[in-house]
Amino acid sequence: MESRRRRVPCVVPLSRSDDGTEANDAVRHHHDGLRRYLRYLGARPDRVDDLAQEVFAKALAAPFEWRSEGETAAWLRTIARNTFVSSARRRDVFVASDRLDELVVAWETHCGEDDGDGLLIALRECLQRLGERHRQALAWRYGEQCPVPVVAQRLGVGIAGAESLLVRLRRALRRCIEGRRGA
Repeated sequence: MESRRRRVPCVVPLSRSDDGTEANDAVRHHHDGLRRYLRYLGARPDRVDDLAQEVFAKALAAPFEWRSEGETAAWLRTIARNTFVSSARRRDVFVASDRLDELVVAWETHCGEDDGDGLLIALRECLQRLGERHRQALAWRYGEQCPVPVVAQRLGVGIAGAESLLVRLRRALRRCIEGRRGA
């Protein structure tokens, strides 16, 4: 029987330089992707920066073994997920763990080691292919967080028409993004 050796990570802090420049570079490099990931998990916009700061504080205090950009991003996402859940529990906010697991699997499936930049680029390209009216409807609904009845009123259509349009637009964007990402 082959003995299983437990892998003991090399204890190398995220900041390997005395002046902290590598830590600053790592924070700068991963900050936007980490914020996107926290929003994706369901963090409120007004909490994202605080949570990201907490993630980096934990990461800088933890043992770290440098492997690759992708693995570093995955490690930071794990800390982010745990920080998000802990924060929600402290505020007595329920987080469905099965839903969170589904989100994590979906992120890994669609982004892999990417920090979301590839999806964001594909989304921007796909949005540019839409007509102005469709882009405006999406901006009202998802950018300004307008309720569907408000979007309907602004478009001059019924609520059912606005809902149908938004569903079709989401499907079209999903197909376009998947096509660009080769999914």
